[in-house]
Amino acid sequence: MELLADHRRRHVLYCLRSSDSALDSETLAERIVDQDDHTTEGEKRNIHIELRHNHIPKMEAAGIIEWEDDGIRFDGSETLIESYLDLAAELEPDVSFR
Repeated sequence: MELLADHRRRHVLYCLRSSDSALDSETLAERIVDQDDHTTEGEKRNIHIELRHNHIPKMEAAGIIEWEDDGIRFDGSETLIESYLDLAAELEPDVSFR
């Protein structure tokens, strides 16, 4: 599961899975950044860029998220990714969104 190998992608999926509605990429980036108290403003911008141009497109291509006009939402409940994500979450106890 290459998609879950990157901690940012896992955190994106945790965040989207716990959200009741679609999130725009900026809000999603802010929630990811909030997990790390030591992130600078420059790093926040880089995280947003990474999400928009790397992580989100990869996850959309794999069919585990939907990226539409109203935002991004988790769409992996019908795949094994849900089980793998649950297992990964157990190994990352300090991640607040679940």
